[in-house]
Amino acid sequence: VLSAGLPAFGRFRDDLVLAQARTQVSQDLRAARQGAVTRHCLVRVVFGDGSTTTDVSNYTTHYDTNSDGDVATNELYLNHRMPSRSKLGLVTLDPPDSLTFDLSGVLLPGTGGGTLVIASPLGRTDTLYVSAAGVVYQP
Repeated sequence: VLSAGLPAFGRFRDDLVLAQARTQVSQDLRAARQGAVTRHCLVRVVFGDGSTTTDVSNYTTHYDTNSDGDVATNELYLNHRMPSRSKLGLVTLDPPDSLTFDLSGVLLPGTGGGTLVIASPLGRTDTLYVSAAGVVYQP
């Protein structure tokens, strides 16, 4: 009975990991978009270390109230870690590693959104899309 049930339990656990990661990333991106509107500032979400676009396990959100691109001591800067056992397997954005929301909540002109592929420990994936308007959705 155990040998029949263990693979199914592994897939179930994997589904939970994907769902938790998808929910967290979606909520953080929606909060960044809303924050740009309510705080009247640019909000930049950077995935990974600024150069890696695969196997990303962390991302940051910077509320750039003075619009200079640098993190000042009085600006909100949040570090996010992907939920346990999950990662962003592939980040495909324009620019490659970040999203910047303007005061109206859309992405800055000249940027095109893209995709965030969430990966689980068993290699299963789930994809989030970000439109050029800054809307986060899943097909």
